[in-house]
This record gives sequence, C-alpha cells and structure tokens, in this order.
Amino acid sequence: MTRQLSSNGWGTFTVKVKIQYKDGHIENTEHQLAFTQQSAQTQLNVTVENWSREIESGWWEWGIYIKGAPAELKKIRCVEYTLHPSFPNPVRLGCTPDKGFLLTARGWGTFTVPVKVMLKDGTVRELSHTLEFH
Repeated sequence: MTRQLSSNGWGTFTVKVKIQYKDGHIENTEHQLAFTQQSAQTQLNVTVENWSREIESGWWEWGIYIKGAPAELKKIRCVEYTLHPSFPNPVRLGCTPDKGFLLTARGWGTFTVPVKVMLKDGTVRELSHTLEFH
C-alpha cells in the first residue's frame, strides 16, 4: 500500500521516513526534499503541409513545410524532417522561417514524414504528415 502526504511550504529539507511493516520490522530512511519548477510548454498552432508537381510520368517534385501565423513561426528554431529510408541522408533540417522551414525533394511515391519542430525555448513538438501528390 502506498500512502501520500501533501502539504504546502517553502524551502528544501530532509524528510525522515519511518516504515513499519506488517511483520513488525521497522525501516528508517531519509529523503532530501527538492522543488523543481516545470516551465509551461509554449503553445504552438501550426500544421504540416506539402505541395507537389509532376515533373515526368510518375516522378514528382515536392515540398513539405510548416504553415502557421507569422507569430507562431517565430517560435520555431528549426524543423527536422525524416524522409523515407530510401532517400540519401533521410534526416533533413530546415531552418529558414521565411519559407515555412521548407524542404524540397523529388521522388515517385508518398509516405508519412515524421516531423520534429524544435522551438526557440528548447522544447520539441513531434508531428507527422503523409505526403499527397496531386
């Protein structure tokens, strides 16, 4: 059985714990209480989209990018796109905000692209996008 104790206060200190088991034996232990502040995650209202154009029968030039209001895009440092493993160097980084962190490539088939959006505050948002050719 787990028992919790909650309280309010300030400062850090050592908590002395006495554990009494059903069989009668007692264990004494200590725990250094420490407080950590967790920063609130930056809200991010963006989507991942793509464009495409057929360059020859069955072959496409395409681009994948982040779409959002300018204020939202300003929160982003870089975007990491992981392409299909058949691409050379499939992990690609886009750090140009004025084009929505655009990445362009050529290929013949669609696949789902894992997308890591790295924010300026150090947090990362994981998204994905399935390419559409039309």
